[in-house]
Amino acid sequence: MMRVSTDEHKVLALTKAAALASEEGRWDDVLSFYAQRESVASLAQLSPNTARQIIEYDCALRARIRIVQKAIQQDCDRLAAQRRDLLRLKQSWFQSSPPHPRFIHAV
Repeated sequence: MMRVSTDEHKVLALTKAAALASEEGRWDDVLSFYAQRESVASLAQLSPNTARQIIEYDCALRARIRIVQKAIQQDCDRLAAQRRDLLRLKQSWFQSSPPHPRFIHAV
């Protein structure tokens, strides 16, 4: 069995911490953990087993990012539709209501 180095333990721990942070929506922490991971060791220096584990975590994180991006896009689309509806309502309200008495000029 291949001995796992201290750096490999650190890289794996940082990767797991990033995965947990992503599940909790702490995206700034995810970026921080990945930056720390890069400074510990090159992925090329890892044993095949550790590299495989990290790839699995990274793939899961990439999938989670796509899901979050899609949810954010759906929220943006929904908000844009609501804004358009409110603008139409505002325009129709101003077009259908008589002017305020203060703004009526005597002819």
